[in-house]
Amino acid sequence: MINSEKNFKEFGWQDINCLVPSDWEPAVINGNHEKGFVRFDDGFIPRLEIKWQEAKHGFSTEKTLKKYFKKLENESKLHNIEFSPEKNPVIFEKDLPSMKGFDWHADFSACGIIYHCQACKRAVIAQVLFRRNKVDRSLARKILLSITDHSSAGSSNWSVYDCSLKLPACFRLYGQRLESGFLELDFKNRHHRVKLLRWGMAEQLLKQESIKSFLEKRLDKNRELSFKEENVNGHPSVSAAGCTVRHLLGIRKTAAKVFRRQFYPHFIHRAWQCPASNRLYSVEIATSKKDELEDLREKIRVECQ
Repeated sequence: MINSEKNFKEFGWQDINCLVPSDWEPAVINGNHEKGFVRFDDGFIPRLEIKWQEAKHGFSTEKTLKKYFKKLENESKLHNIEFSPEKNPVIFEKDLPSMKGFDWHADFSACGIIYHCQACKRAVIAQVLFRRNKVDRSLARKILLSITDHSSAGSSNWSVYDCSLKLPACFRLYGQRLESGFLELDFKNRHHRVKLLRWGMAEQLLKQESIKSFLEKRLDKNRELSFKEENVNGHPSVSAAGCTVRHLLGIRKTAAKVFRRQFYPHFIHRAWQCPASNRLYSVEIATSKKDELEDLREKIRVECQ
């Protein structure tokens, strides 16, 4: 049975969403929206693996599961470990006719599901791992049946590394950077770009300067700026709005065309400190369509955690 006091948190990445225990952390995140893999560890062993891939035509859960079992069996033989698979579709019943549940036992034990989603055309295989023969099926069920694989209501949820961001579903992740005390996620679509940046040790960063001066250092000097004070998640914030200076607009537009890059002359940047987590957040929104800037700003939500 699940420990009634166990806490869970939301995970969201490339429109793959689920609940995970709060003390599990992402150890591996690879790939993109079309194909990817994520693994959570509990500090001792791997605990959750989710793999997804576009599979538009002729995908068979039965054949894919059989192939997966064969791979695990071969790996177990190499290490002289007994491998025992079991198909178990009833335990993980879900509103997907093509979904199948499974168990296996080798050096670890696992409960998993595999299915193909007709809405997003992706195949998903996910499994919760346990020490051999110490399966908590209730825990596995809670996690696996919380998995969703496409955006809803036109919004995508990105919840990872104790940070939660909601964006319009038309954005795709183009870059990420995770360093000690720093996180950056870079999203784009045809006309817009959104960057989420987060720093740890905010009190130290802001010991000798204000949020406004910290923000000013990050901004392109070749922009016309206007600053104002706002409120984000109950925290005082500073925003800067503006546009690339006029005498550079033509030059940068031409350069963007020559090098086939997007040019985003209009922007809003917001920065705020979350005292509870001792973190500093910044959201940078840039666009080539000035009339869509405010609407885009209203649709983007960041939660401090």
